[in-house]
Amino acid sequence: MPRPTIGDFESIQLPRYWLKDDAVKELVARDERLRHPDGKPRHGEIINATGLGVTQWWRIRHGHQSAGAKSVPRLLRLAMQTGLTQEEAWELLFTTEPHDLPAAA
Repeated sequence: MPRPTIGDFESIQLPRYWLKDDAVKELVARDERLRHPDGKPRHGEIINATGLGVTQWWRIRHGHQSAGAKSVPRLLRLAMQTGLTQEEAWELLFTTEPHDLPAAA
């Protein structure tokens, strides 16, 4: 099944996409603007570049929320700014398998 394009998110209902566990690490490794000198992610830069809210980014990053119709294209565009094609960005960032969330206490 072909992957949807960025424009598809504005007009159709799509399955849920989850950020892969290593997606942030891989993205940050590709773009020095997105990392501190010690190699840790600059989450503020990712938030500013994508226009996502702080809470929304945190929930997507930690697997508590799937990436939606607005966040998927924004994250794809950010990854494509590092030189990836759209297909490579999909492979780097997303899965349709939800994260294993910790059981409620």
